[in-house]
Amino acid sequence: MASYDHTKHLLMNYGIFEEGFVVHVAASFVAGFCCAVCSAPVDNIKTRLMNQIGGNTTHHILFFSVSLTEIYDSEFTAVYESFFPLMSMESITTEYILFLKMQ
Repeated sequence: MASYDHTKHLLMNYGIFEEGFVVHVAASFVAGFCCAVCSAPVDNIKTRLMNQIGGNTTHHILFFSVSLTEIYDSEFTAVYESFFPLMSMESITTEYILFLKMQ
């Protein structure tokens, strides 16, 4: 919510947008982007940790073990595989919550 509020104030203070629907949508997409940047690697590694249970793969016990293996074995960008779906979901969720809050 801090990135949403800060972005909204910046867009309005610099005269890019006036108060209205467009500034809220733009700020929610920036907030969704910030959230996706922070949570996509953690979400991807958590999913890989949960999917390995019951398989014939090497079992990792610690979160950091999975994350280091993921970064060393594949490209660093592999932890951002779910970035765009997560960003769109977070942006829409942020806009919906703020819409409900404004009513």
